[in-house]
Amino acid sequence: MKKAGTALLVLLVAGAGLPAFAQSMRIEHGVTTGTKKFGFGFYWETRLEPETPALDFASFSSAATSSTTEPEVFRVVADRTRHVYFGYKARVEVLAEPGTYRITFGPIDPQLALNLLFLGDGGKAADWTPLSTPGWGIGSPQTIHAGDVVAMDLLRNPGTGQRNVDYVTVQEPPANAEIGFGNVNVPPREFAFATGEPRDFRPDDAELRIRSARVSVNGKVDPSTSRSDIDTSGAVVWFYLPKRGRFLLSLTPHPNLGFRKAGEVRGSKLSFTIGSDTFNLVADGAIAPTQAAFNLYVLHDPLWKPDYPFADLSKFTIGAADRAEFLVRK
Repeated sequence: MKKAGTALLVLLVAGAGLPAFAQSMRIEHGVTTGTKKFGFGFYWETRLEPETPALDFASFSSAATSSTTEPEVFRVVADRTRHVYFGYKARVEVLAEPGTYRITFGPIDPQLALNLLFLGDGGKAADWTPLSTPGWGIGSPQTIHAGDVVAMDLLRNPGTGQRNVDYVTVQEPPANAEIGFGNVNVPPREFAFATGEPRDFRPDDAELRIRSARVSVNGKVDPSTSRSDIDTSGAVVWFYLPKRGRFLLSLTPHPNLGFRKAGEVRGSKLSFTIGSDTFNLVADGAIAPTQAAFNLYVLHDPLWKPDYPFADLSKFTIGAADRAEFLVRK
């Protein structure tokens, strides 16, 4: 993706009038908990539309909330491969009617974008270029209700028409934004969005979800996983273990791609065997969508390692994809 298209602000109200996008792939999702004091949570999900051709950039993002009396949320999305970035800000006002908000999007201050972008990255500002965004400016305020979704066109490949889109919603703050006796056992409030036409559920739609993974090999916890707090989900979840390569995990067989039945999933734990090694992964919550025990299909690539700039090969990494084909080397 070489340049950004004009920002697209489309209000998708309560699931009605959704654009007929081709199947998309979720890249990331998140929420800014710093908005708790203002009485709302700013949630987003970033998707690639359509999901093919395969993602050709290594993206990462950052988000922050202003500490002023005027609540603003700042988002930066960057391409590590080409050293370009794009950002925006959203000013949110909580209205008197319950579950109603006024949101205004606009360009982010370049210096703030750089501050967010290089936090812990170790790069130099001179090495990065902001993407041009024709048509950007302080937009008109939009009144939305909890459940409404705003689509923001971030990046566009003019050759393929492929887009990188932020789907944004404003709702009540996540319950875990502030710890107290009333919400210790309340799961965090989350946001998810799906594009395209609705269809019947298929067995291969079942997702794995892994939060705060701890991996042990032959009974010994791998130290690289001791502090992981990542939450990821998808039809295929993968993780990279230092010096052991990457492991792709699925609830459904993919024999044509080389997956084999190697283990099982039981509640918040999964286990599998590769060669003479036994791997156990314990998560902070159920891994499969129901309480049943499931077979686990695994594809191991022992030579795989992160190859993006500044990659830390000693760090445990985990991610997910909507389809196994996106992760298997050809």
